[in-house]
Amino acid sequence: MIRFGIHDFRWGLPLLLIGLASGCFRPESPLPLRSPAPDLNQLSVPLGTWIESLGTVTFGNQVYVDLGTGQQTIRSRQAWDLAFAFGEKAPAIFLNTANYAQAALVTGASLGADLSPVRPTDYAFRFDSASGGWDETVLAGWQDPLTGDSRQQLWLVDLGFDTLLMPRGFRQLVIDSLVGERYYFRYALADGGAIQSVVLPKNPETSLTYFSLERGEAVAVAPPDEAWDLVFTYYAYRYPDGIPYWLTGALTNPYRVKAREIPREAVEDLALADTAIWGWAEGRDEIGFDWKEYLFGPPARYETDTNRHYLLRDAEGLVYRLRFLDFYNADGERGFPLMEYAPVLP
Repeated sequence: MIRFGIHDFRWGLPLLLIGLASGCFRPESPLPLRSPAPDLNQLSVPLGTWIESLGTVTFGNQVYVDLGTGQQTIRSRQAWDLAFAFGEKAPAIFLNTANYAQAALVTGASLGADLSPVRPTDYAFRFDSASGGWDETVLAGWQDPLTGDSRQQLWLVDLGFDTLLMPRGFRQLVIDSLVGERYYFRYALADGGAIQSVVLPKNPETSLTYFSLERGEAVAVAPPDEAWDLVFTYYAYRYPDGIPYWLTGALTNPYRVKAREIPREAVEDLALADTAIWGWAEGRDEIGFDWKEYLFGPPARYETDTNRHYLLRDAEGLVYRLRFLDFYNADGERGFPLMEYAPVLP
């Protein structure tokens, strides 16, 4: 069962569709913005449009943010399906969980077999870990760790949902090899038709090279590694109870940036030397989503926990402290995380 939401949106898909049909979602009243302290930088991030008639979260943006410059790079979350990692670490292929993309290993069939109509319950679909770990990707098993050779496994990729919560379909996928800085792979429609062979070279400016299975081409998504610190996006997350959720939050640049939540009382008079008492978290979801909570009301609304504070070491090695002030803009529209931050000085 798929759960949609931000923090406390624990709706199963059947229940969600019932809610959409009944129109039971209450309109929200605009909430006043909290004013950031005057000596801090502030940044509002546009996640996209909330479609009230759907009664659910349909934000369509992935927003890459550089704290040093305040620059924002906005991309459609539907722009890509797979991200290919090159470099010194073990090669990895990531699914775009911003669309709730998942993949499952298919046994007893080869590329081009007719797998339609796809019944998801027939496959063990999984999504990548929110932590961004190289060894926690679903497609990690494509390569023999000893020889580096492809296992020639057939994967079925669920492309997830678009901004209207319509299914984007399925693709068959076989990863054939990684030779130098080129991936070789093949993919097809779920019914086995339209088989395509791809040679994907590394994008020299980014650690990840992005590919759209829907459009059949490499796409530009993230800015160069040194030019962004956080990406605000949907992503899939599994709570300790084992149930998966679809959430929005802030993920760090895994190649250049580290973060750590710190106690509220430590923020006052914080100096750079003080930050050494905390180690940096390994996961890219240390900031994550739970700086806000959905309250069903009435009136239904998001509430931001302004008492949660974070440290972030950016792509240039500077350390910032930051917290979130709101999830609304000045017009009371949801989906505009408001962040305040400042460099930590010696």
